[in-house]
Amino acid sequence: MINSLPIYHNYYFDENNQARNSGIYCPGINRWLLVDYYDSWVTFETAQVMSSKIASMVYLLPGNIEAMTNENCLSYSINTTSKQRQKKGNVADLISSQIPSLRIMMTQPEWVGPPTDFNFNHKDASVTALKEYAEYVRACLFASKITQATLAHTDMLDFSTAFLPTEWTDQVTLYSDNSDTPCGVLKEIKKILYFGKSLQDAKSQIHDLLERNYLDCSGLVSRFCKLMEETPEFLKP
Repeated sequence: MINSLPIYHNYYFDENNQARNSGIYCPGINRWLLVDYYDSWVTFETAQVMSSKIASMVYLLPGNIEAMTNENCLSYSINTTSKQRQKKGNVADLISSQIPSLRIMMTQPEWVGPPTDFNFNHKDASVTALKEYAEYVRACLFASKITQATLAHTDMLDFSTAFLPTEWTDQVTLYSDNSDTPCGVLKEIKKILYFGKSLQDAKSQIHDLLERNYLDCSGLVSRFCKLMEETPEFLKP
């Protein structure tokens, strides 16, 4: 039927045809770590990067959820039915259980209050620090994707690997960009975020990466920093 909706419509709109938001739920702390209102696939990639820190699942939320926001989501959990559904089939496979998957949330998140085993009044409390790290990861991913798209930056190494026969390129040395990294600045940022020991550690490594490659990748570095709303010293006139 011409007027029928594609099956993937349900991943973007709920049963009332309201646009879905997305969120990262962490079974280990029984709390929502992040809620996003823009791009579910960036939320999913954020969870993938954060998998080095904590196991999680990404849920597509009903559009009528207003009480739970990104600001208060640490005080929310999911109901018992949803908890049972989100369990992995093979709990012995630790690697698999650490990799996030995507689900559709059919019920409302449940208010349970802040976890009592963490001190939310302390800036460096572990859950608070984890949330701040996740929000920074999400910001970097948005900035990276928009930078790549708006500059029409083509990672030739990645492009050729995905689409071109090897006999077309086996005599040519291809690069992701003009940086000193084997995979390109934007991918290197993701690797730094994945292995970063803390938010400050990740920010410091990214700053050094951008400063080191500014002369060879000035447009890319400048656009990324602008989208991050950051002006490091090496960009100041």
